[in-house]
Amino acid sequence: MKFPGLIGSFDGDLPMTYWRIINQEVRLRLGGKNTAPMMATCANAETLDALLRREDWDDLTNRLTGMASVLPAAGAEVLVVCGSPLNPVAREIGRAVGLPIVCMGQAIAETLRQFRYHRVVVLGTKTSREERMWREELRGILLIAPTLEERRWFVEATEADPAENPDSRRIETNRIMTSLRKRSVQAVVLAEPALARWVNLEESLLPVFDAAEIHAWAAAGCALSDEGCMLSAPPCVVRHH
Repeated sequence: MKFPGLIGSFDGDLPMTYWRIINQEVRLRLGGKNTAPMMATCANAETLDALLRREDWDDLTNRLTGMASVLPAAGAEVLVVCGSPLNPVAREIGRAVGLPIVCMGQAIAETLRQFRYHRVVVLGTKTSREERMWREELRGILLIAPTLEERRWFVEATEADPAENPDSRRIETNRIMTSLRKRSVQAVVLAEPALARWVNLEESLLPVFDAAEIHAWAAAGCALSDEGCMLSAPPCVVRHH
């Protein structure tokens, strides 16, 4: 197997999500107690969030490149930058440390095309550069912009305590999903994994893809590529209708 190197932060246990999905796929395909050889290096989530709020991309890139620089010596053969907010600089980091990357945008684009979804909304982006990344990576797929009110609501929902009014938040999320479907949206991509907690699994009218889960699934495919293994279907927060 190839050796993935993961970088990010432990905000929301995101690297653990990657770790879980990659090893889940490895065990599913190879059986027994097989696990993927991996290394993760993580930064202070508060530091990264502050850089993202300021959109200080130079400092962010330098910090992440410094983190990633230890991975080749540890045996990493491919770089996985965990989470949508950090992925706008993934290619720059990969070039700087001499590692190919598992591209989040490409993984999502291939998944959407596999299911023939051509009108999509991406929810939970944090910066203008992240939004631009999604427009570039999903070229050929029509991105429907959420309304300003919807955008504000999802920003609030991202930061909300999971125990705070969960039922009302799920109801509002379902209402927005209904509105998006009326605007001919075919599928939803969650750039922010925390939004998945507000998706009502039984009532959602749209298939909802968690970008981080799809990215981790693609990383598993990369790790298993030398084994000639086919992966399971891409993870989806809710089943297809």
